[in-house]
Amino acid sequence: RKSPDPSRHNRGRKAARTVRHIGEALDSLRAQTCEDWECVVVDDGSTDHTAEVVGRFAAADRRIRYVRQPNAGPNAARNAGVEATRAPFLQFLDADDVIGPSKLARQLDLFDRHPEAAIVYGEVRYFRGDNPLVNALDPRWVDLPPLRFVSGSGEAVLATLLIDNV
Repeated sequence: RKSPDPSRHNRGRKAARTVRHIGEALDSLRAQTCEDWECVVVDDGSTDHTAEVVGRFAAADRRIRYVRQPNAGPNAARNAGVEATRAPFLQFLDADDVIGPSKLARQLDLFDRHPEAAIVYGEVRYFRGDNPLVNALDPRWVDLPPLRFVSGSGEAVLATLLIDNV
């Protein structure tokens, strides 16, 4: 959670040298059933056509903003996205990731029903191939063990999520 603001959700984005899939990632965001979100795309010094691709999305959708910075690495890019957002909730979405259409709505519902919660997370599925949107619907997911369930509050839960990369 971040401090309250009228906009309900943010998508932190890193975009260094990832133009190949960023359109699919933004399409999956724009397909959300929850329409009240903000997307801050942080271009971490890319040398490809990221600015042009994201610029087209931003021109078509006022919820998408583009921020460019000299290459400083993924942590600095995420921090820049956090600083640039006005939204109270954060959801990081890397350029080669896609999300299901009800992800934001379902997670915001959890926050509404559990105001004591500071973090919510869901399942991850891994796919192979060049088109994540096609592969996301393909039943041939890469079989990996599910993430373990973490519940509780405070620093212990945060440490488990960060250290175990849950």
